[in-house]
Amino acid sequence: MKEIELTENTTFVRVYDNMPDGSGMYGSWVMKADDIKGLTPLEIQNKFALPNTPKYVCDVELEAGIHIRVGEVNPLDGWGNGGGTQYDLIGQRIGDFKNERLLEGN
Repeated sequence: MKEIELTENTTFVRVYDNMPDGSGMYGSWVMKADDIKGLTPLEIQNKFALPNTPKYVCDVELEAGIHIRVGEVNPLDGWGNGGGTQYDLIGQRIGDFKNERLLEGN
């Protein structure tokens, strides 16, 4: 992973399952919308090696000047093959999480 500084306001997306022991709308890992466009929830789970199949997606707006990390998702046994590009907010409580909606295919 490498650290980058956003040079302009940028909108990412976050996928999640919204289950009690799963992931929720607010979190540290995001991706670009184009990287999941046209994929089924199972394909997204595989590409980003997620522990659970996502059911929801939301937009995450980040401001220029914010430092985040970017890197390729590694394969994780039982979770998925990886290969997608993920962005890490590095534990910062930043961004505007909004526009929650069901993923297509759910």
